[in-house]
Amino acid sequence: VSTQSTWGELQRWYPVPGWVSTTPPPGSTLRFIYDADLLNRWMEQIGWVWVGTWELCDLSREVGCKTTEDGWLYATELIETAILTATQHRDSRVRLRKWKRSCSPGDAFLP
Repeated sequence: VSTQSTWGELQRWYPVPGWVSTTPPPGSTLRFIYDADLLNRWMEQIGWVWVGTWELCDLSREVGCKTTEDGWLYATELIETAILTATQHRDSRVRLRKWKRSCSPGDAFLP
């Protein structure tokens, strides 16, 4: 038995390093990936295993606009009233995309 797990990836623009992974705003209902290695260790600790590979989610129906080819949406800030677009503008300070992957209980859950 496997289930689909959905995680967001959020990055903020800084002038010197460029796009950097960042934490979500308070109250966000989407689970965000900050560190893939940490996520994998957490899955192992709770006894679940990944099945298959990560796939980008199609956010076009969810947010009402297309994404870039690699799944990004851009905004000036990540707030509920933000206008999301597939085009990066000079004032774009955040970008996000959503990933999905199947997971299932590991051997610890087998009878």
